[in-house]
Amino acid sequence: DELRIYNRALTESEIQELSGIVKKQICFSQVTDSIKQVDPNSYFKFETDCNGKPTTETVKAYLSRSVMFSNNHDGRFLDEKIGTIISTQTKFLHYFDYSWTDEVMGSYFDYFNQKDYFDSNEKLWARQIHQSDPEIILEGGLMEYIYKGSIDKTPIPSWAFNEFNKPVENRNFRYNDMIFTDGYGVNEWGTDRSIPDITRTETRMYYYYLARRYIDSGFEAIWFGQIHRTGENDINGGYTKDLIDRIRKYAKDNARRKGVIISSHTLGFPNPENNIFDYTSWPAANIHLDPTTKKLSMDIPPSYYQTTSGKTSAPPTNNVPHIFDFDYWGCPDTTSLFSAGGYQS
Repeated sequence: DELRIYNRALTESEIQELSGIVKKQICFSQVTDSIKQVDPNSYFKFETDCNGKPTTETVKAYLSRSVMFSNNHDGRFLDEKIGTIISTQTKFLHYFDYSWTDEVMGSYFDYFNQKDYFDSNEKLWARQIHQSDPEIILEGGLMEYIYKGSIDKTPIPSWAFNEFNKPVENRNFRYNDMIFTDGYGVNEWGTDRSIPDITRTETRMYYYYLARRYIDSGFEAIWFGQIHRTGENDINGGYTKDLIDRIRKYAKDNARRKGVIISSHTLGFPNPENNIFDYTSWPAANIHLDPTTKKLSMDIPPSYYQTTSGKTSAPPTNNVPHIFDFDYWGCPDTTSLFSAGGYQS
C-alpha cells in the first residue's frame, strides 16, 4: 500500500496509473535541512517514559524491522545504501556505526578530509536517511576497543568534565586512564589497542562524549558492544547504569524524539535476571557449509541457554526484547565453502 521511488519523482502518467495504490512518495536524492515529520499515528512512533526510556512496545516494533547495517564510517556509496534501506522498509539500523578502525576510533577525525567525523559523516548520514524516512533509527556503538594513538589526540570538551563534576582542564583523553589496571584486556586487539574499563571515570567520560555526539548527530540508539568485557569489574552494574542514566538524561532534552534506545551484546547485564538494557542481542555465527548436503546452520552458543547458576534452560526474557545477529562476523576459511568466523562465547 505504499510505493517508494528511488532518486526521482513519479511521472504524471504513473500517478494516474497507480492512483488508489500510492499513498506516499519519498525521494531522497538531495540533502535538505528540512526533515519530514513523523506520522503520530504510525506503528513506529517513538514512545518513552518521563525519563527518556522507550516503551517495550516501541523497542519491539523497531526490532521487528531491524537490519545489521555496519561499516559506514567512510561515507561511501551513500545513495546505494539508502536505496537498500528504503526499499527493504528497514526501520532500525542496528550496529550502524561503531568505527572499529584506528584512523577514526577515538579522535573521530575523518581520515579522508580531516574534518570532524561526526560533522562530516554522521550528521550527513542521519540527515539523508531521515529526509527519506524520519521514522528510521540509527544506532551508534560504544565499543570494547580503544586505540592509544587516537584516544590521546581527542580533546575533552568542558561539558564532559562538568557532567562528571570534574574540574575543567585543557587536555585530551588519556588511554592509560581507561585500561584495566590489572592488565585484563590490555593489548587485546594488538599493541596499544585494548579493552577499556567502564568503572574508570575516564572511560565513562569518553563513552558519554561519544554518546552525546551520536545523539547530536541524529542517532536514537546507543549500543554498548561487549559490556561483559568492558564491565568486567562492574559486578553489580552500577557504573554502567550510572552512565546509561546520564545518556538518557541528555537524550530526554536533546534527542530527535526525546529518547534513546540502549543495548549491548548480552543476555542481560549485570545478569539475565536484572537486566538494565532496553533490548539484548547475541551473535549467531554461521556453521561451515557442508559441500555434500549444502546445509548452512546457525551456531547459537550453548551459554545462551544457561542461567547464571549454570543450569540449562530457556533464555530468560523478563519481557526484554531480544534479537540474534545472524551472520554477525566473517573471516576466510579455506576448509569450507562458506564460514563466518565463529563466535566464541
